[in-house]
Amino acid sequence: MGFNRRIMESTKFPKEEEYLNHLILHSHDIPSAIGLLNGGTGIALVLMHYSRVRKCRYIEKSVDFLIENILKRISKTTKTEFASGLSGIGWGIEYLIQNKYMKGCGADILLDIDKQIMNIDFSRCENYNLFDGLKGYLHYAIAHLQGANIAKKKVFDFAFVQSLVFATEKAIKANTKDSELETLYANLLECIAGKTEVYIMELERFINKNAINNRKDLTLYSGIAGWIELKLNK
Repeated sequence: MGFNRRIMESTKFPKEEEYLNHLILHSHDIPSAIGLLNGGTGIALVLMHYSRVRKCRYIEKSVDFLIENILKRISKTTKTEFASGLSGIGWGIEYLIQNKYMKGCGADILLDIDKQIMNIDFSRCENYNLFDGLKGYLHYAIAHLQGANIAKKKVFDFAFVQSLVFATEKAIKANTKDSELETLYANLLECIAGKTEVYIMELERFINKNAINNRKDLTLYSGIAGWIELKLNK
């Protein structure tokens, strides 16, 4: 029996089957996009989540292939931003490990990514958005610190963590009604203090529920991958 036919016969959710099949068939159509929100990392995470929830473990072969290709494409010129770069990919690795989809320790696996991210000067940061600003880096730092606490390891140097704390305090003062920033700040402080169950590793928080209407868009943020993830969480 062919792989695609197995997918179509394995579940009882017709539209979900159709979208899943489409996502797997076309997941390599965006080879240059390897990020979490708009590329292969987000797609891989949704497929892994799907394989466990719907008990379709054979899908994990596609996930392994996707992740392998993503890691091969990382270079010294890869951007650090969350949506399409290193911090989002790093978050994805922590997602897999902390949800027990993957064995390993993020503190060890993400050393090279951390070296590049720790070069960022947050003292002059005035961009607070998720895609390429402070919020994205906070999501990665919090997830990574939490993973390190679970593994009883250390990540990031003191200067980097301190600069992130100061930048977040500055951002909260400039955006007094931003409850997300305040929550991330509280999570950051708790993870710095060594806590392990303060930040939920979930994909739904990164989905734009109002934008999922284009079958040609495969991404987690606004496409088919996001649509499938929302169905899994119902």
